[in-house]
Amino acid sequence: MTAELDPRIRAADRNFIASAEKLIGLQPGSELRRIGAAVAFDTRLAARNFNGVAVLDPVAAEDLVTALEWIRDRDIRYSVWVRDDLLPSVEQTILGAGIERDVDGEPVMGIRPRDLVPEAPARVSVREVVDEATLEDHIQSTMASGFPEDLTRQIFTQRWLDDPELRMFTAYVDGAPAGNSLAIRSGDTSGVFSVGVPEEFRRRGIGSAVTWAAVRAGGEWGCDLVALQSSPMGFGVYRRMGFEVLTHYHIFR
Repeated sequence: MTAELDPRIRAADRNFIASAEKLIGLQPGSELRRIGAAVAFDTRLAARNFNGVAVLDPVAAEDLVTALEWIRDRDIRYSVWVRDDLLPSVEQTILGAGIERDVDGEPVMGIRPRDLVPEAPARVSVREVVDEATLEDHIQSTMASGFPEDLTRQIFTQRWLDDPELRMFTAYVDGAPAGNSLAIRSGDTSGVFSVGVPEEFRRRGIGSAVTWAAVRAGGEWGCDLVALQSSPMGFGVYRRMGFEVLTHYHIFR
């Protein structure tokens, strides 16, 4: 008998799809399709992390093949995300389509939201993006953290300022943009995305500070869970903050 899936995992999965849905419509021709249990999305943004197929529920082989063919024919760089427990049933289909494994188990982590969070380090302040001026600061920090300028400006627009289920945060050191994060709400779950700190400001606790701001946003929304996908660089930081591993996503490119 198959063990029942932790409901926090399903909530994190839904939040991941919600983040993809936020990118749909930013560029002409973007589209999201549900093909059986597979979710395929093409944002028209030139980055693998923003396009692809998500396998977060048991999927029929023919539906997965159709989804993979659809994203391949869109002629854009893409990835395929597969939740850990579903990997054995779909791995050969993905590899058979000529798509190679890239990341073997990216942690999906969760924490209960909190309204009261640790104070930012000395000389660091974290502010929410509320207007065009603070949006430009957020853009500058995101670019300094490694995002290309054209891609950054395609994503961070007035549309996101007006979205009640999306909040952006920027850290400042002596008035200079020095870190960034955003929170996306999906029902009772909030996700932390786009955490970045420019190289010159790293190892000062700024990554934790902007992440805590996004966690607090989840609490203010009344969410039950704050979830994120962790890079190797951020994993230790998130564990020390109290995030626990819920599952893993295997990523193919």
